[in-house]
Amino acid sequence: MARNSPRFVSRLVSGVALAALFSGCIAPNEEIHPSGPPIVPAPSVAGSALPSASRAPAISDPTVAPSISVEPTVPASLERTASVEENGIRLTIELERNPMPAGEPTWATATLTNTGPDDLIWFHGGCSNFSTISGMPDGDRWRPGEDPAADRLRSWKRFLLGFGGQPPAQMTVEFTPEPFIGKGSIVCTLQLESQHLASGASMVERAQWNGLAFVALTPPPSGPLDLRAVAGPFLRASDPEREGGAPGKDLELHLHTWVVGDGRPWLHPGEAIDAAFADPAFVSMLGARSPGDGNQPLIRFDPASGRFMIGILDSQPAVDRARFEVVDGITGEALGYGERVWDFQRDGNP
Repeated sequence: MARNSPRFVSRLVSGVALAALFSGCIAPNEEIHPSGPPIVPAPSVAGSALPSASRAPAISDPTVAPSISVEPTVPASLERTASVEENGIRLTIELERNPMPAGEPTWATATLTNTGPDDLIWFHGGCSNFSTISGMPDGDRWRPGEDPAADRLRSWKRFLLGFGGQPPAQMTVEFTPEPFIGKGSIVCTLQLESQHLASGASMVERAQWNGLAFVALTPPPSGPLDLRAVAGPFLRASDPEREGGAPGKDLELHLHTWVVGDGRPWLHPGEAIDAAFADPAFVSMLGARSPGDGNQPLIRFDPASGRFMIGILDSQPAVDRARFEVVDGITGEALGYGERVWDFQRDGNP
């Protein structure tokens, strides 16, 4: 399926720039204004003894609560590699392991080989990765949580849950290209560039899934995953379309994969936002602002502490400041409101 350069780069930005945000997750609070005593992020949920600012039920609507059921059975034999070849181009994906454990990093290696008789021309933007790897767990959708009674909070929830856009309904798994792991903010330029790959030559790149659902949320549950790798767009040096300025074609393959969940009843993002709304200090901060007016949504899950950071990033002339509520990822306890300066190099894109 063909795609033009801006679409290609845009997808890379969404899968890479956002993926950079795991590098900082919930960093130490340098300035805190909780409803109770100061918040000190704990190394684990089990070791947390933080007093709560307020408390909300983890899942208040029984119609959307996860049911207690037997874990699905992982197939005895799963392939770790898949290949596709078309028009003298071979794309191979190799997983570090299959099934992939949720909450733990898993690597994938992509190899592109020019098996044709002439040069292969690869088009890319400024990030210059030839492949993207992602997937959707089969049937796993985000629980939306409650519908806030107040119109203002309803607007804020949609803004936060949609990361400034449309709220995602389906869980996704995203692999981050190796050069961008832990690099903070990533911006891919939109100019179209080309690179030649000689006959018989190969390119290899690695990418990592951090074990969380897109892209810094809770670990996905156990189940099958259709892993999709897309490379390109490409043209052969001998293709007649080259003279007409055609952007080339993609190469796509699928690998039947499984995720093994950790079995813990994690909140979904909508439920964590509901819990944050239980803290008057957080609601008061939102009440003094409008969604998207000089601010960006901030929603992250930190697997080390088992907590969500729910809030906004205020863009100010002198400094960017995060304003957020910390929420326990299992109990739904609102642990307190805090603020701190946001360092894009350390914390990445919100």
